[in-house]
Amino acid sequence: IRQLNSDARVYRGFDEQPSGTPEALFFERLQTLDVTTVMPLVLLLFTNPSVSVTRRRSALAAIEGWLVRRMLLRLTGKNYNSEIAVLLAKVANDPERADEVIRDHLSASTSDVSRWPTDQELTDSLKSRDSYNFIAQARLNMVLRAQELSLYDTKVEIQLVPADLSIEHLLPQQWEQNWPLPIGLSIEDKQARTLERQVRVHRLGNLTLTTIPMNSTLSNSAWSTKQRELNKGSKLLMNAEVIDLY
Repeated sequence: IRQLNSDARVYRGFDEQPSGTPEALFFERLQTLDVTTVMPLVLLLFTNPSVSVTRRRSALAAIEGWLVRRMLLRLTGKNYNSEIAVLLAKVANDPERADEVIRDHLSASTSDVSRWPTDQELTDSLKSRDSYNFIAQARLNMVLRAQELSLYDTKVEIQLVPADLSIEHLLPQQWEQNWPLPIGLSIEDKQARTLERQVRVHRLGNLTLTTIPMNSTLSNSAWSTKQRELNKGSKLLMNAEVIDLY
């Protein structure tokens, strides 16, 4: 009973992590991912005194990376309970190396139900498959906010990225009227250029974030107009890079 009470206090504290800390960001993203099967392992990382803060944060980053990559590749989560059970035993046996134990175990898996996707596999998938309409918008928002954070020089600014940003297509979903193809193309080239644009509309690389949702008229407007409005009300670095390029 005493152990259960102690663990319950720690568990309740997961919702009260200081804003801007790696722990707070982890639990925010875990809620968006809607994965609860990892909680016994997370609880162990917080309650075992042999797990240092540095090791714990590194372990949380490994768990998050594993979950997010699998989510982006739309791999199943049905076997997570079995993987976490194995990890609980391994980490309990070697808590001083908790992060290494977790990374080694997840990296060694080759099965689709538990493997950790590689950088190349993730890159290839995101470049060739639609994300919008196939991955929940809350999760896409989470990924794009993480992209924004990766552009910062210091994670001290972590709390400056709002959670209520809206997803916006750079190349509009209805681009034909205000984003015309070059004049003088042959029928074959026009068809090829049209297809080239269409297949990229819903990919992650064509998505960004805005502070205020653009109405349909502005969202589908020409780039010269959209460019001026994209960073209105905020200065997101991911938008500044695109604006500066064009």
